[in-house]
Amino acid sequence: MSISNDTTTIQAVKIRCSDNALFRITPPMGCIQPKETLNVTIHRTHAPIKLDKLIVLAVAVGSCLSS
Repeated sequence: MSISNDTTTIQAVKIRCSDNALFRITPPMGCIQPKETLNVTIHRTHAPIKLDKLIVLAVAVGSCLSS
């Protein structure tokens, strides 16, 4: 999945899921600079089919700290 920042401000993003035992999200959070794109890998492990949810949260921030 790709998340693009079409704004002129830095965006902090976090991806959440309904079942952490089934999903592996890399990276689960990060910052996207203006006019840039963040590539996210989402892997769902083998399990019976059920209703799942992925939520992408985003907020404009003044700056981001790198870990």
